[in-house]
Amino acid sequence: SIWVSGVGVALGNALEQIAPVLAQTDYFMPSFDEALQITGKKEPREMAEVLRPFGTRVFIVKLGSRGCFCMDYETGKFCEVPAVPAAHPVSTVGAGDAFCAGMIAALLRGKELRASLEFASAAASMTVQVNHATGAFSSFEEVENYARAAGGRTF
Repeated sequence: SIWVSGVGVALGNALEQIAPVLAQTDYFMPSFDEALQITGKKEPREMAEVLRPFGTRVFIVKLGSRGCFCMDYETGKFCEVPAVPAAHPVSTVGAGDAFCAGMIAALLRGKELRASLEFASAAASMTVQVNHATGAFSSFEEVENYARAAGGRTF
């Protein structure tokens, strides 16, 4: 299972409210603000440590233009993936959703974790360059080509 974001939890007891589902969650991908609300921590590594006992397999916190932080609890490894730079940013509306969609699409195609994070970053980068939340890309291959052109990333 994949928990993306938007649970709408109340301040003060956010972790208590989502704790029961974290053990059934393979990929937990909150935004920085959501992770801050849930954990009370400002640093991604500290956020990851707070969430470790709750059983999610992979914690990914979206950091906007700074990229993302990922902790794979099964391997004990973490990584930070920089954002794919957007040449002409227009609006951040939908960027987090595009990141999650890109992550899910890459994982379902059998991509490794780091490659999936890079792909997700490319999808988010494409999204911030349009004036609406949808329509920035129409295919997996289009995002792959953009990622290669933008940063030489290969999948």
